[in-house]
Amino acid sequence: MGQAQSKKSRPASEAGNGTKSPRSEKTKEQKELKEQQERMLGLEKLAGHATFEDEPIPMSISIPLPLVQKWTTSILKLPQNQLALNALSTQSITDVLFSPANTQPSIFSNKIPNEGSPVTQQRSSGRCWIFAATNVMRIALIKKLKLSGFEFSQNYICFWDKYEKANFFLEKIIELTEPGVTGDEADIDGRLWQWLLKAPVNDGGQWDMVVNVVEKYGLVPQAVYPDSFASKATARVNWLITRKLREAALRIHQLRAQEGIAGQQRSPALVAYKLSVLKSIHNTLVLTFGPPPNRKENFTWEYVDTTGEYHRHVDTPLHFYQSTVGYSAKDYFSLVNDPRNPYQTVLKVQHLGNIAIEKGIRPVKYLNVSADTLRKTAADMIKAGHAVFFGCDVGKFSEITGAGKDGGWLDSNQSPKGLFNYSLILGDDVGTGNTFDKAERLRMGETLMTHAMVFTGVHIVDGKYVRWRVENSWGIESGDKGYLVMTDEWFGEYVYQVVTSENYVDRETGSLAARAGLFGNAAVDGTVISKDKDIIELPVWDPMGSLA
Repeated sequence: MGQAQSKKSRPASEAGNGTKSPRSEKTKEQKELKEQQERMLGLEKLAGHATFEDEPIPMSISIPLPLVQKWTTSILKLPQNQLALNALSTQSITDVLFSPANTQPSIFSNKIPNEGSPVTQQRSSGRCWIFAATNVMRIALIKKLKLSGFEFSQNYICFWDKYEKANFFLEKIIELTEPGVTGDEADIDGRLWQWLLKAPVNDGGQWDMVVNVVEKYGLVPQAVYPDSFASKATARVNWLITRKLREAALRIHQLRAQEGIAGQQRSPALVAYKLSVLKSIHNTLVLTFGPPPNRKENFTWEYVDTTGEYHRHVDTPLHFYQSTVGYSAKDYFSLVNDPRNPYQTVLKVQHLGNIAIEKGIRPVKYLNVSADTLRKTAADMIKAGHAVFFGCDVGKFSEITGAGKDGGWLDSNQSPKGLFNYSLILGDDVGTGNTFDKAERLRMGETLMTHAMVFTGVHIVDGKYVRWRVENSWGIESGDKGYLVMTDEWFGEYVYQVVTSENYVDRETGSLAARAGLFGNAAVDGTVISKDKDIIELPVWDPMGSLA
């Protein structure tokens, strides 16, 4: 079972979910209102003006080339801009802006006692969510079996995820071609169809997808089913399978149209065609990823523990997960911070998943909470010794690849104290400051979850969160031997998801999560009420539907 800390054993000072007093909430609302008013004031200054920068405002729809020439001359008059031009013409902008004096030290007041090893490497694939999940799950097994290092087979999860996604896609197409379906859902050129056709076997995924695969197929050590060339560089296989599925979608659409009213039932021809597609995809995966262990047949795993003692473990993937691993994935669920939608509500993404809904399978759902709740939940788990799976927008204000620097950082501070002060070169109007808040960025397509990693430490000073220790899956060469330092400001702006258990949320939040079937047996046994006033359904193209 999972190693979540019991509610009863938690100190009173750590109870709850970081809910603030009404006075502090009012102060926060007033601050946000003031910032919004300041942003609007900048637009009002331009309203009603007949000139722009002392020049008549050109009303043409074309780019105002005379003004452009004026801007070019003006910006290059300044010596510092000539220097900036020289620097940015030969170096990356982050290398030029990088401020070593403002780097955060890799020192943390709270850190989990046992970080998993070795540092993992997802290679040229988008399997970060699988690596993050297995990096969390392996810690209990490493301790239990006295291992110096261990990895679960990421390839095993990836194989079954891709194969199940193919089946999920085919079932969606069959569902959307039923005679009673109308409107955009029935339109092969409509937004929903075109979205589903875009990337049906995407490498990415979400926590609920990990749970679905692990609960159905179990886990195996990496030594039993290691990565293949194709699983480390998935683009070509993804294309081959996607091509087959797109063709299949068209053929199913044509077949259902021919069947007419009889298409309300699955005809033998439809089922036979679907099976032929699944066989083709199965053959592709087996020949490129390798034949995976059968979930109910024994595998043999040999290892030596830290005392030098030899062990030979014979088990099935399902039993290994259920009885040996020491981690129950189904007991964990996703908290997210989406300020566009009300907090303390459940968000469900339509048409998103990897396994067709059956008993034991749960759809992708999140419980929406404040950023402060995400922080406190993650910190409480770390204090209790548990690593934390989280999802974020990793490409913003980050330096991770090393590039000769001794570390890796995520820092969105745009003041002179920040690590990457873009306004230092590009000016205050470049749009990297706080004029574009989290909700607005989500609404306008500027941000979404792009990557999953693991929290293993947090630095707290005088009760305030300062920085976070992050375990990545881009190998030991990136960051500080595979680890990153995240500022708490970056956390608030670009962390969207924290996976937790009911032991680290307050009673109200835990009750809502249980009622909505976010965790435990309620989530996998199909006993949850399907319609709930606290559930908001989002379209599959919503930013919260992005796959890390």
